[in-house]
Amino acid sequence: MPLNDLQILDASQPIVELNLTMSEPFQLWMFLIVEYNKRFGGSNTHNDVVLLGDDEEISLDAGLGGYGSCQIGDNQEFAYFSFTSAGVVTLIMNSGNVVSTDTDTKLCIYAGTKVNIKNRLGSSLSLRYSVKYNPV
Repeated sequence: MPLNDLQILDASQPIVELNLTMSEPFQLWMFLIVEYNKRFGGSNTHNDVVLLGDDEEISLDAGLGGYGSCQIGDNQEFAYFSFTSAGVVTLIMNSGNVVSTDTDTKLCIYAGTKVNIKNRLGSSLSLRYSVKYNPV
């Protein structure tokens, strides 16, 4: 499915019946976000690579909504997620050991006083992440 033009999908059919690959709904979602940002004011982006020991975490900026992606290890786990200014996290697409709670043996993307990304996978791993904050 080409994503260079906004296409109207039949929302009455499940994605499976539309014959979309696993990545196409995410690509469409990201396309819509990019187009929205172009029209209504852009976003602030933060990209980084950090080494997280087991049970170490990073915290995103408080009070801002947005969306992001992350990968830990050598493609060990990945996630695409969104979050509200109140810290509510929604996993859009993720591998099997990613959760939105603070859970042992998982990559955790969860809300505390801020949105946190925590390595609970049992060893030190490199985390690559990109976050786009909504305009204030």
